[in-house]
Amino acid sequence: MSRAALAGLATATAALALAVGSGPGEAAGIGCAVKGDTIAGIARSKVIASRGATVVYRVRGHGADTWWACRAGARSRVLIGRDDSFQQRNNEYGPTTTLSHLEIAGGWVIAVGETGADQFAGCTKYQQGPCQGPSDTLLAVDAGGGPGPGALTQFTAATTDGNGGGSSFTWKRIVLSRAGAVAWLLLRQWSTPSSPAPLLLLYGCAIAKGATGPACTPQQLATGAVGAIDPASLHLAGTTLSWTAGGQSQSATLS
Repeated sequence: MSRAALAGLATATAALALAVGSGPGEAAGIGCAVKGDTIAGIARSKVIASRGATVVYRVRGHGADTWWACRAGARSRVLIGRDDSFQQRNNEYGPTTTLSHLEIAGGWVIAVGETGADQFAGCTKYQQGPCQGPSDTLLAVDAGGGPGPGALTQFTAATTDGNGGGSSFTWKRIVLSRAGAVAWLLLRQWSTPSSPAPLLLLYGCAIAKGATGPACTPQQLATGAVGAIDPASLHLAGTTLSWTAGGQSQSATLS
């Protein structure tokens, strides 16, 4: 993840907020009351996931769904982002913006927002390259209220050059704790005649509440060949991350 990519987080977050708007007007002032698999008083809503008092639901729109987080019994809600995979389900190149990798712990909610996959699919279909790939952003919100979403990290998930070679990042695992610590494991792969071996990269940080939304400074904690870091071994207890690398237990305190 380059410094340039990290420097663009504030811009990306502002653009996302403009793109999603303020949401359906009928939801203003309505509390977070789960009724079956919907939120009472919010038309076209559907609960996606819940853990304890934290609820994540989507509101179906004509152009895209919006995802929201709230705390049961509270009157506030926080926007997570947009997902048009349902609306674009018949599009030859797929959706323009998606949300995935949803995690809930305490009042914290994180998800991966991706944009541009449709443009990348169209580019690679008709030309060898260069093609700019999708942009992935790790989003975080405090379901208890406040500004959001906050961008914890952002990078280009895939690229190709003029010869058709390129590289890509794939999310292998994301873990989140009630204390607001988060860690993620990425797989980087290359497709060139002299490609390096695929590489696993482990990052982590502790989320802090900021004026414009949750934020953190990612730390690179480990790298290794495929198989060197066990994705299933990632575990967070408070702000302490533990994992297994090369059969050996490792740990780090996230800040």
